[in-house]
Amino acid sequence: MDRVQSADYYRFSRKYFLDLIQADEFDCRLFLVCLEDEAICGMVAAFTHGIIQAHLIGTKTAFINDSPAKFLVDEVSKTGRVEGMKYMHLGGGFGFKEDSLFKWKSLFSDSYLNYKSLRFIANDAVYQSLLDRKGIDKDTDVDFFPLYRAVMNVFTAVVFI
Repeated sequence: MDRVQSADYYRFSRKYFLDLIQADEFDCRLFLVCLEDEAICGMVAAFTHGIIQAHLIGTKTAFINDSPAKFLVDEVSKTGRVEGMKYMHLGGGFGFKEDSLFKWKSLFSDSYLNYKSLRFIANDAVYQSLLDRKGIDKDTDVDFFPLYRAVMNVFTAVVFI
């Protein structure tokens, strides 16, 4: 997380991971690549309805040039195929952009799907109140929803929380 200068939001607690792994709604698993007794790369992935959803992938800095994440993605994909999964979704780039993260993920397949999200505001007054508390203009050009969960940053337009 330090290497990629992740926002605090991405520094998940142990409880967060345990809750994911123990969820009843989907089959979430932790996969690790180990070198001797040391975990050097890991992925949290959910298996549901024929889809493997990669949630988080991380590699220890000392092993980044060895590319264990490529091996891990391939092994998780093989596991999924054996278990009848039809698709593996790695996600896109940071903030839905075609950045270096997106380019790395796109090396695994030439199949792309457009990202779409439903952006429904059930109570305009409450939503506007939440934006006002954060000092965020509802008409900003930041592509994030709900806007009150974004932290505006002068350097990067938006940091996801």
